[in-house]
Amino acid sequence: MEKYLYFRSEVDEDNQGGVGAVSGGGSTLLVPASKLTGMLPTSNTNLRLTFESVKNAAPYGDQGQTTSDIVDLTIANHKHKEVMDAILNKINGGTHTDGFIVIADDVVTFVDGTTRASGEYIHGSISACTVSLIAPNIAGKGTILGISGGTTKSNSYGVGVIDENGDVPIYKRRTTAGIIITTVKFNLIGLKVKGDAANDVIGLAAGGAAYIYKNVPAENGLIFKQTLTCLETTNAGSGTVTDDINITWNSSATLAFDGAAGTGSQINAGDTAFGDHIEMNGPHISINHYAYITEGDSNANNGVFDEGVYLLTMYGHVI
Repeated sequence: MEKYLYFRSEVDEDNQGGVGAVSGGGSTLLVPASKLTGMLPTSNTNLRLTFESVKNAAPYGDQGQTTSDIVDLTIANHKHKEVMDAILNKINGGTHTDGFIVIADDVVTFVDGTTRASGEYIHGSISACTVSLIAPNIAGKGTILGISGGTTKSNSYGVGVIDENGDVPIYKRRTTAGIIITTVKFNLIGLKVKGDAANDVIGLAAGGAAYIYKNVPAENGLIFKQTLTCLETTNAGSGTVTDDINITWNSSATLAFDGAAGTGSQINAGDTAFGDHIEMNGPHISINHYAYITEGDSNANNGVFDEGVYLLTMYGHVI
């Protein structure tokens, strides 16, 4: 009989499948034990379980392959081995009435209002869990739908980069020989560049967070190389723009037009025109940092782009 592992990361049963699931976290997971691919410590008090994705469709053509779903177990200090032993013993144990194994259930308040002192866990060293369901490539051909205003998933963008035609960044991802290749195609049409200082954010004059991506290693791997390719040379619809377009990574998810992004893990492209391709093999990008389009010089003067298309490509080693 196939055994199934159950996880729930909600403390109130009324919220099951609510905010966590909508934001991409996923509050509940029931997965065949045969889909468990690994268990590894990620800190003194965290044990990560990885599974074959429950959402991923069979790849075809250049359809990307989702790497894994993740459950993080919060555990007592250095109790990784004991918890792993408990899980494996339950999976490999003898007769089981229904094949249903609760690994971690955080619920303490049920829909009928009754409560319990703590959640239900397979081992006493576990105190909580976090379920992360990786988004599938649901748009076909490796395309991943972007999330407007999101701050959880890698394929998130701020409202400050939606161009004047309503176009948003386009995301694609595929895995080849253990390397996750993620691309972000973005359009500058309608976005504004101030020109008073280098490394400031390019975005809508009306404001709004202007990030185009978030570094989430569980989805894009550990990024070791990033490139920027110009697909259409910039041009000004009004004012003066620059063709020195950079990508800068910053810990903030709130930087808007003309905000100071700094130079963190930057692709310092210099002047670019159609066909130009810039490759950066470092510095390393910090986990959970956001990518911003920035001006590489101060040559612009309150310019609004009416042309300019770029492709950001990231190469990540599968965790």
